[in-house]
Amino acid sequence: MDLYTVSLLLGHSDIRTSMIYAKPDMDVLSNAVKLIENGYDLVTWKELEEEKPL
Repeated sequence: MDLYTVSLLLGHSDIRTSMIYAKPDMDVLSNAVKLIENGYDLVTWKELEEEKPL
């Protein structure tokens, strides 16, 4: 779930408040890099989720 949505659900008036508690997820970051490298149309999130971590 994106940080903006979480911020709204928590009732934070400023997204920076939510950012204090947010921690990057290395799997999500890795999948984002793969999407950029391979092109959005070539790889689906489901395919990335099915891959085993390096």
